[in-house]
Amino acid sequence: MDRELNGSQPPEASKLPKNVKQIGTVEYDDYRVYIEDYVYTYLYQYSKSDLSGGKVIFLLGEQITIEQQNIIIISGAIKGSYLEEEQNVHVITEDTMLDVEENRKTYFKDKYIVGWVNSQPGYGVYKSNYHMDMHRRYFSDNQKMLLLIDPVDKSEALYIWDVNDLSKQEGYFIYYDRNTAMHDYMLANKVVHQNSQSKVVVEEENREDDYIAVYQRKSHEVKGETYLRKLVSLLTTLTAVLVVVCVVMGIFLLKTDQQLQFVQGEMSVIRATMGQPQKPEEHNGQAPNDVNGKGEATVENVNEGIDVSEVEGQEQTAQQEVEEISEETTEEVINESVDQIIYDVPDHYVIRAGDNLNSIAIEFYGTTDMVERIVEVNDLRDRNQIYAGKKLILPKN
Repeated sequence: MDRELNGSQPPEASKLPKNVKQIGTVEYDDYRVYIEDYVYTYLYQYSKSDLSGGKVIFLLGEQITIEQQNIIIISGAIKGSYLEEEQNVHVITEDTMLDVEENRKTYFKDKYIVGWVNSQPGYGVYKSNYHMDMHRRYFSDNQKMLLLIDPVDKSEALYIWDVNDLSKQEGYFIYYDRNTAMHDYMLANKVVHQNSQSKVVVEEENREDDYIAVYQRKSHEVKGETYLRKLVSLLTTLTAVLVVVCVVMGIFLLKTDQQLQFVQGEMSVIRATMGQPQKPEEHNGQAPNDVNGKGEATVENVNEGIDVSEVEGQEQTAQQEVEEISEETTEEVINESVDQIIYDVPDHYVIRAGDNLNSIAIEFYGTTDMVERIVEVNDLRDRNQIYAGKKLILPKN
C-alpha cells in the first residue's frame, strides 16, 4: 500500500505485492485491487483468441483487510468452459463451476474465486443486465469483482460488488512476481487463435525462461524508477539547502560591508582632522618671520638663540604623542561605531526546539557577537539553558 502505516504493521501487510505499476486513477477508497502480470497477460491472450464471441474467465486469489481497507490480490485465472449461449451471451452453468473447481484444486489449491472477467469484442466495457444477473448468482458475496474487457479497442472497466450493485473502480495495480502456478496453467491450457477462415493457429509455447526474463526486466525497471525518484528528491533537498546558505551569507556580508563603510567614513573624518594645517600667529599684524615688516627674514634672526638639537628632540617627541593619540582615537571611534549599529530585527522571538543562542544570533544578526547582549537584555542566568516556547527579547543594538 502507498498509505503509511502507523506503528507496527499487521501480519497481512507482508502479503502486499512489492513491484507494482498503477493502471488508471487509484485513490484512498474502500477497495484496492492487485493483478499479477502473468494473469493480466493471459486475460488478453484468451480474450483475443476468438473475436467472434465473448469469453468468461474466473479470477482467483485472496482478500485481506488492512486499516479498514479491502485488498483483493489476484494471482490466478481459469477460463470458463461448458458455457451455454443464450441471446448472444455466455451463461455460466453448473458444469462450468465444477470444471473451475477442479482446475483450482490442481493449480491454485490455496486460492479461491474473487471475481470474474467478461470479454466483449466490439461492444465496449459497459455493464448490462446480463452481468448483474451472473454476478448475483455466482459472485455476490465478499465484495467480488468484475473486469470487463473489449480486446478490439483495448479498453477495460473494473467493478466491485457493493450493496447489491456493481460499483465502478477508477484504477488498480499490476504487480510482478514469479507466479509458477499461473505459468503451469498457461502451459497446460495453450491459447488457440482462429483466423478469418476459422482455421486454428496454435501459439508457440511460452518458455519459462522467457517469463523469468520478463519478470526480471520489469523488476529492474521498477527499481530504476524508484532510484531515480530518490536521486531527484535528494538533489532538490541539497539545492534548497545551498540556496538558504547563500541567502544567509549574503545577509551577513551585506551587514559587514555596511559596518566597514561606516568605519571607513569615520577614519576619513579623523585623518582630515589630524592633517588640517594651522594658521600662523600674527605679531602686531606681521607674520612671525616677517621681522622687518617687509616680508623678509634673515637667517640670523630666525636661528638666533635657538638650540637646534633641542628643537629636533621636541619634534620627535611631539610626533610620537600625535601617533599614540591617533591610534587611541581610531580605536575608540571604531568601537563606538560598532556599538551604534542598529539591527533590523523583530522585537521578540519564540524559541524553537533545537535552538541555542549562537544559532539565534546568527539567524537574526549574522554574527555571534550579540549573544552576550541577548543574555544581558533577557537577564538569563545560564546562556546554555534556554527552553522551547520561551519568548526572547531581541536587542536592536
